[in-house]
Amino acid sequence: MDLIPNNDLSDKANRESLTAFYHQAEDWGRHLIGRAEELYDSQPTAIDEIRALLAHAFRELARAELARGRLQDWYIADGRADMGHNDAIRYIDDYIRVRARALLRRAGITYDLTWITNCDSPPQSQASHATGKFLDDAKQITASESPRPAHELTRTCFMDPKNKEQAYFFSDMGCVRIYAGKGAENDYIVAAPNVSAVRWSALAKARIWGVNAALPNPEDETQIYFFSGNRYVLISITEDGIIRGPNIITDKWPSLRQAGFATVDAVMPNPSNKEEAYFFSGSKYALVTIKPDSTDDTIINGPKDIQTEWPSLKKAGFTKVDAILPRQIEHGRAFFFSDDKYVDIKIVPGTLDDQIIDGPKDIAPNWTSLVLAGIYNRH
Repeated sequence: MDLIPNNDLSDKANRESLTAFYHQAEDWGRHLIGRAEELYDSQPTAIDEIRALLAHAFRELARAELARGRLQDWYIADGRADMGHNDAIRYIDDYIRVRARALLRRAGITYDLTWITNCDSPPQSQASHATGKFLDDAKQITASESPRPAHELTRTCFMDPKNKEQAYFFSDMGCVRIYAGKGAENDYIVAAPNVSAVRWSALAKARIWGVNAALPNPEDETQIYFFSGNRYVLISITEDGIIRGPNIITDKWPSLRQAGFATVDAVMPNPSNKEEAYFFSGSKYALVTIKPDSTDDTIINGPKDIQTEWPSLKKAGFTKVDAILPRQIEHGRAFFFSDDKYVDIKIVPGTLDDQIIDGPKDIAPNWTSLVLAGIYNRH
C-alpha cells in the first residue's frame, strides 16, 4: 500500500481527504507520545513498551510531514501559495517531535532510524485506524510490533558527488550521510538520519518511498538513478528535481528487460568505464552500457550467476548483493553488502580475478555509523 493517499489532488474532495489524513496522523503522533510520557512517569522501567510507542509516534509524524508536503507541491504546481505549510511543519517539529526527543533523553533510549523505515505499512489494522481504538489500549502497541528484521529491509548507497569521502546510505524510507573515506571502523555520521522523501522531495513526487538501488548518471554525477521495486526515476540531488521518470524499469532499460531484471538489488559503475555498470538482481548480475538520453543500453556480459562469475562473492558466501559502495581512495575496490555482512573486494573487470581484500565481516559493530543511524541493527 502507499505510504500516504495518492489520489488526484485536482479533485477538491481528495485534497480535503489528504488534509484530514495529515491532521489525523499528527493527532495520532501526539497521542502516542502522550501515552509514552504517561507510561514513563508511572513505569519508568517499561523501556520496551515506551520505545515501541515512540517508534509508532515517529512513523505517524513522518506520514503527516509527507502528506503536508504533497499538498504543498500541488498548491505550488497550481500557482497557489500554501501559506500554512511552513507553520504546520514547524509545529510538528517544535511542539510534538521535541517532546518525543526529550522523552528519549529522559528514558535513555537511542533514536533508531528503523522506526520510520517501516512506514510502508500502518502500525495497526485499518479498522483500528478508522476508529482510533488502538489509542485507548497501550497493550495493542508493544515491542513485538518493532520494525522488520534487518535482512528484510531494502538498502542501497552511493557516494556524495560533492564529497567523495562521504556517502548516502538508505534503508527503506530512511537515509543518512556518513563519512566513509577510510571505510569501516573509521566511519561517522555527517548529517542526521532523515526520511529520504523529505530529504529529497523529488522522491516523494515520484512516489519513491523505499530505495532498492542507486546509480550516478555518468554524464552528471549530481543526478542519481533511484530504483524502487519495478520502477526508477532520475533525480538531481543538488536541485531536488525530477530529470526523467518515474518509469517502469523494463520499459526504458532494454538491457535489463533482456536480462530478465524486473527489479534491481544493487548497481556498481564499472571502475574501468563509467559508461558501464554492473547490475545485480537476485542471484544474477549483468554488465550493461548506460545511455542516459536514450534506450540504446545493451548487455555487455550476462546475465550470469553471481556464484559462478564472482569468485570473491562465492568465497564470502554471498548469494545476493544488497548494496555496493566503491572505495574512492582505492580505485577498483568496493564494499559489497549482503544481509548483515560486508566484504572489501578488489575488482578486475573482464576477468575472474576479483579477490577479497578484507572480510567477510559483520556490519555491526564495524560500521558504527550505520548501526547508530538505524540502517543496520545491533546484534
